[in-house]
Amino acid sequence: MIPRAGKQQGQGLVEFALTLPILLLILLGGIAFGNLMRQIVAMHNAVDSGAFYASLGHNKDEVQDHVRLRLSEQLVDPDQVDFGILPESYSYGDAVTVSLTKTMVIDAALWESSFPIVSRSTQIIQKEITGGQQN
Repeated sequence: MIPRAGKQQGQGLVEFALTLPILLLILLGGIAFGNLMRQIVAMHNAVDSGAFYASLGHNKDEVQDHVRLRLSEQLVDPDQVDFGILPESYSYGDAVTVSLTKTMVIDAALWESSFPIVSRSTQIIQKEITGGQQN
């Protein structure tokens, strides 16, 4: 007689059905966390670039446009980011502070709540005389 394998095939299907939701939860959570980290790194890169740009003698509006461009290049919506630069006007030797703030929300669909995460990135750089000339 040949043994029947019907019960063994059904057991594998049940095990797969039980583990699939857990695997999907881990996968989607990893994707959400990766997207969050990508946005945080993009903000740090943009604020660093903006502080360097300010140190070269550009005014506040030019620095803000530069930071917005850097954010959009890295797929972050610049309209959702608060921009700040202190002091309002600066001269050579002044410390210039460029800061960005963004509130990101991670939706947790399983328990119908969300987690707001506030990311702040600040860079302070001293404005120097470049190339022996004041720009």
